Amino acid sequence: MEYTDYYVAKGTPAALRDKLSGLADKGIIVEPDGELVPFVVADPVEEFDSKWDWLLSVFDAEGAAWGFRLIVDGDEVASATYGDNAEWGIDRSDNGFEGDVDQVSAALGTTVNELKACMNDEGAVSFCKAVGFNHQYMLYPHEHEMPDGIVLMSDLM
Repeated sequence: MEYTDYYVAKGTPAALRDKLSGLADKGIIVEPDGELVPFVVADPVEEFDSKWDWLLSVFDAEGAAWGFRLIVDGDEVASATYGDNAEWGIDRSDNGFEGDVDQVSAALGTTVNELKACMNDEGAVSFCKAVGFNHQYMLYPHEHEMPDGIVLMSDLM
């Protein structure tokens, strides 16, 4: 099973590197195909979420469960979980979407129908595509495997 747990922010890798330097000691930024930049960080500061105008958190235990959280102006405006995964403590009773679907689809840059079409156990890849970035596999903050500082994924290859 491929696990992944990462963030996505708007901007450029360079701008994101600057922002992250004060919010975490370690991080890896994936060079994006568009304006949405996937990344992971190890041990972010406690108020990490509140420091963002727009931040998406995505997790996926492929074949078992997935979900997201959306932060707008420092506040969580949506969260969703689908599927189940005992290892991560996710039960079917945890499943569902919390937030205003009209507001959230607008903030994500999708239509309501596109967002609703992803609200199921197998919606992770289609959700990411609808929002405008490629779903990242095996992007997970293994602190002991991360280099010091905030680096680009291409620097590691």
